[in-house]
Amino acid sequence: MLGHAAPGNTACQVVKRAAMKKEDCTIALPPIWVVNLARSPERRRFMQEQFASLDLSYRIINATDGKQLSREELQKYSKTHALKVKRRELSTGEIGCALTHAKIYRQMLDENLEEVLILEDDIVLTRDLLHVLLQRRKFPPEWEAVNFANTWAKAIPLGEPVCKDYRVCRFRGIANRTSAYLLNRQGAKKLIEHVYPIRLPADDFVGFTHITGLHLYGITPSVVALADFESDIWNDGGEPHELTFNDRKMWARIRKKGTMMWSRLFG
Repeated sequence: MLGHAAPGNTACQVVKRAAMKKEDCTIALPPIWVVNLARSPERRRFMQEQFASLDLSYRIINATDGKQLSREELQKYSKTHALKVKRRELSTGEIGCALTHAKIYRQMLDENLEEVLILEDDIVLTRDLLHVLLQRRKFPPEWEAVNFANTWAKAIPLGEPVCKDYRVCRFRGIANRTSAYLLNRQGAKKLIEHVYPIRLPADDFVGFTHITGLHLYGITPSVVALADFESDIWNDGGEPHELTFNDRKMWARIRKKGTMMWSRLFG
């Protein structure tokens, strides 16, 4: 499903001239794909309103619903592998989310796209994100994915700013967020090669670069924020699974960093 001004959204788009600096006006943005569950119309409207205000085209990717997993979809998940690498089972919502991102990687390759900006439907967009994307020629040449979202992993800044005070960074630790990330074709190939069987949440899988060999970078400080929606993953109606100590520690850090980020971006 496509956004309000996206006839296919298979080619790169150009930001409206009035929104960007003069030197950026002819630089194209990558296609933008937004993950949304059909049963989450409020989140969809939230994203639609943001894209309309920015005059940007986008594509809606219908997410795999953890409440309605088919037998075939469940067979792509391995409880044994999940217990081994995550030390707990995945919720049905986590399985659905992981399958959704796996579908995106396959779709990128099938459509022969060089880059896609992947957004989940609780992201607060900023013009700074667009400015950073328009300067992505300054990213390291070997990049395969760039995480724009808040993550608990420590950011190690690299080189000169891409724009304003935003710098490319590497992560010390697992950068486990898939709320907003740029992925190129080579990165999609690596992820699709290692994604099955599903045994990790999508957030963890992208950050587990020791499994995939993905060349993952980030932007610091964070250039997007999360809206205050209840999680569709943890409220999927499936069997609840006890969070491990590391899970709780991770989410506590993310909440703390998220509060600081909101203050910086919008305070």
